[in-house]
Amino acid sequence: MLAMKSGKRILFKFFPYTLSISSVGIGPYFIRLGWSRICDPVNLIFIGFTQKELQMLFLENKWRVTYAFDQYMVIRSKLVSTIYQCDWDVPSDDEKRFHVRFFNAGIIDGVPWILASAHKEYKEYDVGDHIVLSWDAARNFTAYFFRKFRHERSGLLTQINWRRKQSDGRAVIIYKN
Repeated sequence: MLAMKSGKRILFKFFPYTLSISSVGIGPYFIRLGWSRICDPVNLIFIGFTQKELQMLFLENKWRVTYAFDQYMVIRSKLVSTIYQCDWDVPSDDEKRFHVRFFNAGIIDGVPWILASAHKEYKEYDVGDHIVLSWDAARNFTAYFFRKFRHERSGLLTQINWRRKQSDGRAVIIYKN
C-alpha cells in the first residue's frame, strides 16, 4: 500500500495497481472465482475534478465513454470498482486505442480525487483481448488533453517497465485549480 501525503500528513492509502476478478458466467449469473491478477499501474491522478466534470472534458475531446466495471482498486482499505472508462481510437490504425480506467478515491480535504490507469493497446483477435503496448505513451497522451491545467510528476509509484511495457513508474498529477 502507498500513502498519498501532504507534508508529513497521510491523506489516504491505496494499492497503485488495478485488480481483475476472475469469474465464470452461468446464464445471467456470474460466480466470482477470486483474484485473477494485478493488472494496470496507476499513472494519472486528477485532483479537484468531479466525476462528471472529468467525463465531460474527455467527451469534449472526442473520447468515447464506456461503462465496464471489470477492474478494481484497493483505496482506503476498500475495494473500489471502476467508475467508467474512456477510449480514444488511433485514427491511422483502428486496431489501436488509448484506454483509461477511473477510480473514485473520494473527497480529501474537501477536494475530489480520482485515480486512473491509462494504457495504449491493440486488439488481438486471435486471443480475443487487448494487448498493452505502453503505459507512458497513454499517460502522456491523456495528460496532453489537460495541458491548460497545472501538472506535476509524482515520485515512483509502481514498478518501472511493469509487465515489460514502457513505464517510468510515475504518475502525472493534474490539478483543476
